[in-house]
Amino acid sequence: MFCTPIPFFMLPIRHISTTLILDIILFQSVGVLCLKRQEYMAGLGSLSMGKCPHCPSCGKKKSCGNHHVYVIELKKEVLDDPSFCPDRPINAGPHSKCYYVGETNHRVDCRFTQHRAKKRRRKKEGATFDCSCNNGTVVKVKFNAYNSPSKYPNKYRIKSGALLTEDWVVSRNPIYGGKEESKKAELELRNWLLEQGHYAHSN
Repeated sequence: MFCTPIPFFMLPIRHISTTLILDIILFQSVGVLCLKRQEYMAGLGSLSMGKCPHCPSCGKKKSCGNHHVYVIELKKEVLDDPSFCPDRPINAGPHSKCYYVGETNHRVDCRFTQHRAKKRRRKKEGATFDCSCNNGTVVKVKFNAYNSPSKYPNKYRIKSGALLTEDWVVSRNPIYGGKEESKKAELELRNWLLEQGHYAHSN
């Protein structure tokens, strides 16, 4: 529907009647309501664009300051590694997928960047990654034993859409209570995926 009101003064006088005036007033009222709705929906869109897709409390660049859980989908060839998912699900089948489940005090996408870093790059002296978790400003952070990638997402992640944004992951974030509670949430998520018949691994 075209919602822009027609200016009343633009109509020729000979075409104006009482019925027409009422129709014009109604049309203009509906038009204003339509425009207001468009403005409202646009506002909602701008708000949703500013949200982090992995945690409802994180900003576009800054972390909320709490811990998070995340899931990365892996290629099926990871099953050839006997150290991956030693507790294989008994109800595995054609629906089964391979997942790496982790937890972090970074933004989830920041931790994913760390997982993606290639070994050759990390081994360079003074190697860093970009992180804006602290205050939204990008800083260079050196790789160390705590932020180095796990071998599974680093080597076996699928090419596109590896970092999941499904509600069953995102709704668990943020995790309050520090590292201890975050590790519990990681284990719960891994076990839930195993119960669904998926191959899930966490460190």
